[in-house]
Amino acid sequence: MKNPQNLAIGNYLSLGFTQRLVVSGFGICLVVLVLLGFGIFKNYGWDQW
Repeated sequence: MKNPQNLAIGNYLSLGFTQRLVVSGFGICLVVLVLLGFGIFKNYGWDQW
């Protein structure tokens, strides 16, 4: 059986350029939202992490 991670990477590379761009953009948005969320938590003093 193939490694699922390698399969996922293969699927990603076989996507069209625009689809890859959309997936990358979505990932970047997700990261930005998470960072913003942590920033808001820190600003409001909920820093028990």
